Amino acid sequence: MRNVMKKAHEITKKIIRKGDNYKATFRLALSLAHSLARKGENKMIEYKTSRGTDVKVEMGEGRTVKTLIMNGKEILVNNIHSSNCFLIDGYIYIADRKANKKLGATKDARVEINSELQAIFKKEEEKELKRLNRRIEAIKEVYANHLSFEQHFSDINYI
Repeated sequence: MRNVMKKAHEITKKIIRKGDNYKATFRLALSLAHSLARKGENKMIEYKTSRGTDVKVEMGEGRTVKTLIMNGKEILVNNIHSSNCFLIDGYIYIADRKANKKLGATKDARVEINSELQAIFKKEEEKELKRLNRRIEAIKEVYANHLSFEQHFSDINYI
């Protein structure tokens, strides 16, 4: 929080002009500094698996794992592809060949997750389900207004 305040004061000093209200300018700068701090907030989640492996994970967009470090060894860094490494129920699923090679795995690997990552998974899963349900409802609405494929071919007058 202290760094956000310092950053807000720096921004205010840079943008304030003669005749501007300092309080109003500072409020805007504080809002900007806070949003900048939140963008860089992707923190590493550290935990130990039941087998004693030290794991550090940085999450990317949605369920995508951006960075994965195991026992101090960088397995995956700056991953942007959602299909390479992602959260599934109870695990981090690693489908990236290079990452699996670093782990010594011959096929896709799974790493157990802690409760914090499980909570992230559940939250993202809920978002996906809501999005899919909205798409399904939209498709149903489109088809409700038209005859089905079978109805078109069974209708003699249609041909």
